[in-house]
Amino acid sequence: MPPFPKPDFSYEYQTSSQIDALRVHRETRAIPDKRAERLLVATWNVANLGVQERREKDHLLIAEIVSWFDLVALQEVNNNLSGLRSIYQHLPPSFRLLFSDAAGNEERMAFIYDAEKVTLLEEVGEVAIPPSDINLIRLPGIEQRFDGFDRNPYLAGFRSDSFVFVLVNVHLYFGSDSAISMNRRRLETYAVARWADLRRQSEYAYSQDIVVLGDFNLPKAEPGDPIYDALTRRGLHLPEHSTQIGSTIETDNHYDQVAFFPGETEQEFTGNSGVFDFDSVLFRTLWEGRSAEEFFAYMRYYISIIVRCGRSSEFSRALCRLILACAGGISPSLTLDYTKGYSRPLLTSGWTKITAERTRWRLGGYCSAEPAGLSTTLEDDSTGGRQEFGTPSRYLDPGHPGSGVRTS
Repeated sequence: MPPFPKPDFSYEYQTSSQIDALRVHRETRAIPDKRAERLLVATWNVANLGVQERREKDHLLIAEIVSWFDLVALQEVNNNLSGLRSIYQHLPPSFRLLFSDAAGNEERMAFIYDAEKVTLLEEVGEVAIPPSDINLIRLPGIEQRFDGFDRNPYLAGFRSDSFVFVLVNVHLYFGSDSAISMNRRRLETYAVARWADLRRQSEYAYSQDIVVLGDFNLPKAEPGDPIYDALTRRGLHLPEHSTQIGSTIETDNHYDQVAFFPGETEQEFTGNSGVFDFDSVLFRTLWEGRSAEEFFAYMRYYISIIVRCGRSSEFSRALCRLILACAGGISPSLTLDYTKGYSRPLLTSGWTKITAERTRWRLGGYCSAEPAGLSTTLEDDSTGGRQEFGTPSRYLDPGHPGSGVRTS
């Protein structure tokens, strides 16, 4: 993606206090401790790493989160490796680094892993579709030709104890919301899924445990979404997040995912996966002292950002403003009520998963403590039903998304 603009204001923070806040929130989000009997894997699109002028203290915060995991797949690592190397030098000495060459948008992909827990094996490379198979990358309703990946998925074989597996790190094409861009993204997605399916069935497969992870630019992780359908068409499975806030704290978009085949890798999966929403706890005094627009401009430039608000209706934008009010510390938790009883609290942190289809959403999102600001009544574009929300006076103007930390 293009670099985010550098904020035109300064804000100083104490690194140690921010790390303390992250560690407390790690407990809230129930990210497990590293242990011999478990393997912790994460994926993170750190927007424009090496392009935006992050400082050493910013890299320290990113390294703190990375250090919680045994193996992390990174996307949007720029051809300029200065940002990646700075993060790496702040990790414990047992960590190792592996990265691809630059491709579309001058981006590399990388793996960072703890060599005390994970061993890098012989197979390292990129997923490429042979010219003879190009015409086989087809989906119903798409006449467009598949012309290859904008950024070839980057793969590596690893072993943890007796578990041998191949990770495929992806950052699939986004482009725009046009039909041509969406079709290209669908074909790239299907090409990855087809490759993984054929490879796991090959007698020459390095491992049948193939895990595809990264930024899929996936709007909704549910049947009917064109990217989801292309990804799961050959049998890949996307586990539900244990922490149901999506990879973007947004009700519609689940860009970052970890996918595997039920017959193989699922037996190794503990069932725990989720998203770490670091922007809920970082830079509290900045949130309190400036507008939300300035807060998120600072967050996405110097760290990254995992918030993307819905753009489809005033209703979804109001809902997102409410969520941001709760997440940003104005109130400690979010509760949603539905007139037909669809409210289902799933998180120990006090969040409630929004499970109902948009056409079934009903009255009454509110924080457990009313946020400062106005109470707004809006029309739901899809149902005509009236929605009442307590909305903060500061709210996010939906902008270009980055990505959050998807964990398994």
